[in-house]
Order: sequence, then C-alpha cells, then structure tokens
Amino acid sequence: ILQALQGKKAESLVENKNTSENTKHLLKPIMSPEGEVKGLIYEICDLQSVYNVLNYAKNILTSAIIFALVITLVLAYILAGSITRPIKDLTLKAKEMAKGDFNQRVEVKSDDEIGKLGNTFNYLTDELNLTIDKMNIEKSKLNTIFDYMAEGVIAVNRNGILIHANPIAKRILNLNDKSIGSPIDLIRVNIDKLDYSDYKSLRGEKNLDLNNNFYKVKFAPYKSEGLNSGIIVVLQDITKEHKLDLMRREFVANVSHELKTPITTIMSYTETLLEVDLDEKGRKNFLKVIEKENQRMARLVSDLLQLSNMDYKQTNWKYEALNTYDFISENAESLEVLLNKKRQKLTLDIPKDINKMFVDRHGADQVFRNILANAINYTEDMGKIEVKARSLGANVTIEVKDNGVGIAKEDLNRIFDRFYRVEKS
Repeated sequence: ILQALQGKKAESLVENKNTSENTKHLLKPIMSPEGEVKGLIYEICDLQSVYNVLNYAKNILTSAIIFALVITLVLAYILAGSITRPIKDLTLKAKEMAKGDFNQRVEVKSDDEIGKLGNTFNYLTDELNLTIDKMNIEKSKLNTIFDYMAEGVIAVNRNGILIHANPIAKRILNLNDKSIGSPIDLIRVNIDKLDYSDYKSLRGEKNLDLNNNFYKVKFAPYKSEGLNSGIIVVLQDITKEHKLDLMRREFVANVSHELKTPITTIMSYTETLLEVDLDEKGRKNFLKVIEKENQRMARLVSDLLQLSNMDYKQTNWKYEALNTYDFISENAESLEVLLNKKRQKLTLDIPKDINKMFVDRHGADQVFRNILANAINYTEDMGKIEVKARSLGANVTIEVKDNGVGIAKEDLNRIFDRFYRVEKS
C-alpha cells in the first residue's frame, strides 16, 4: 500500500500458513491529471485453484516420469540382455573350444550383427572340425606308416628330448613308452653336438654297429616357424645286406681259392708239356692230371650255375619214388674208394619196411653224398661211420653219425650258410 501511495504499481503473494491458502494482492494507484494519487485499486485473487492445477500437473508429470523410467529400465535390461547374452554365450563357447572341445555351436535368433556373428562362429566351428578331421586322418595315416614301416623312426627336439619313436625304433634302441619326453643319448646313433643354425650339418647318413646288428642311420631337421626345431632320425636295418656282402667276399675268396689250385696245376703241367720233351707215358700222365683238374673246375662251375638256377627258381625238379635202402647203399658204394683208403668202417641201419623216398634223384644224391663225404673226410683213419634211416609217418629221416673231429660249437649256427667253411686248423 505504501508503495502504491507513492504512485507505483505493487503486487504481493500472500500465504496463509494456518489455512494453506495462497492469495495474490495487486494494488494500482489512481492518478490525477496533475500526477497526484487520488485513490487505490486493491485486488485480491484466490490462487488455490491454480495451485491445485499445478499440483495435479506435477503429480501427473512425476508419475509419468517414474513410469517412463521403469519402462526404460525394463526395456534397457531386455535390450542389454538380448545383446550381452549371445556375446556371453559366444565367450563361453570360445573358452570351451580353447580347452579342446570343438563341437560348440551357438543358437542364432536374429539377423542383426549379433546373429551374423553367431553364424560366423558356427561356420568357423564347422570349418575347424572339418580341418581337424582331415588332420586326424593324415595323422592316422602317418602313424600307421610309422608303426608298420620296416625302418625305425625317432624325432628329437633341439634340447635332446625324445618326442616320437615308432615300435621298430623302440626295439632297436631298447626304448619304452616312458622314454617319450625324456632326454635321449644321440651318441647311440652316432649323432651328437649338432649345430641347429647350420641346415647342412643336420642332414646326412652314417652306418652304425649296434647290438651285433648293422644299421644305416639317416637324419634331417624338421622346422617350426622357419627355425630348425629338431631332427628326424631313420634307422634302416642293413644286417642282412651286410652279411650278404661278407658272404659275397667269402664266396669270392673261396671260389678264388678253389679255382687257384687247378688253374695253377694246369698251367704248370701245360708249361712242362710245352717246354720239356716227354715220352708218350709221361705226356699221358700229365694230360690225365690236366683233365682231372679241368673236371674239377667244371664241377665247381656247374655247382655255381645250379645255385644260380635255384636262386632264380629256374631249377626243374624231377620227382620220383625211390627205394630208400637202394638209394643209401648205392651212394655208400660210390664212396667206397674213400672209405677203403682211410680204412673206415661204414654201418647201415635201415629197416626192411622203410618208406620209399619221393625226391629228385640228382638233388638227393648231391645232398646225401655231400654229408657222407664230409663224414669220411673229417673222420680219422680207422674211424666209424653209421647211417641210420627210419620211417616217420609218411616221411623218411636219414641220420649220418661219425666219431670224427666234428664242428666247433660256435660254428654250428652257420652250418647252412652258403659257402661258409670252418677253418681247417
């Protein structure tokens, strides 16, 4: 009122704390033309209805905001779950794959980026399983090859740790399953102090004498990420070839020795015939010696040709039924001169009802005469030789027994080695 009396417009909001009623008071001065205040207009307006509308609107807005927030949170949770659940599922599946279980698939429920990611994961799983199956097939093939190949194969890393050995290698090197993952002494295969930075020094082959067997050892490096990570060693058993080579040398030496004597004799007698004037009787004696030595060489060559035919399976056997007693007695009579010369006694122990022999006559003669001749040659004068024959089922067994020098025990296992001869001493 004081403000209005001064000629100014005034207003005020009055709140009644007792009744909680709000009123607005508005005062406006009435001015004379001279500018004097002639009176006041005092207006009082009840604002309760306005406040009621505002409170109602406030309540509506608050409820709407709360409801919107609740809906937003629910939608956000659902939306976040629809995004994070497939990602969590992918994460779990990926961890299972990292542990070695590759049969993992995710359920795709949408065509958005998450769905595309799931489809890609499933495609990756299928391709990975296909690749692993192919690798397992190849690994199975390699393992089968390694297990059944005739050569021994071992793999050693650059730290000297054995990482693979097939059964043949385990037998050759006396290894077992516990040896895998353990250090192996490469000196046993004559490979040691390898320079893994030098590719050429990691390749090569050597011969090895191990436990009375002979092996050809071949080795080469294997790589990982471009670096020499270890070596593969292959042990090839060449014992048979080695023994055959020794036999070949012995054969050459024996044949040379067998041929040297008759050749030397023939040369000597031929030179004598050419240089010395002999009478008719002397020439005949010399020619008989030459003929005898020539026949000796012919028999040797014939035996060698027969051996060759047997090796190449070109021998034509002519089997026939022979009387066992006649066969033995006839061969014994053919060696009677040798028996009489050494005054040896030969005894035949053969039943009358013994089975017949079904054999190739020439081959059987060679075998039996060879054994009987050996008994005569290696039995001292006045010795005893016994030939015993018996029926054994449908077969016939023939034994030759003598009281001669025999064969040393260490040579018994070589009786059937071709061209082998015990030292005469």
